[in-house]
Amino acid sequence: MKTYLKWAGCGFVIVGALLTAFNIYPLNLLILNLGIVCYVIWSLMTKEYSILVLNVVLFVIYLVGYISN
Repeated sequence: MKTYLKWAGCGFVIVGALLTAFNIYPLNLLILNLGIVCYVIWSLMTKEYSILVLNVVLFVIYLVGYISN
């Protein structure tokens, strides 16, 4: 399960970055946030708190960006 979450998160973040590069809003934020959710769950399961902090901060940044648009 941990491996699937980690790689799903990786895939979602890559696709979200591609969507951002092509200015496909707000789908990019949805996909990026799905990646964040996968990484947050994975980081809690594996006790990788640096990844947890990183993804929570990214979520807040994406949320602020979404609200400001």
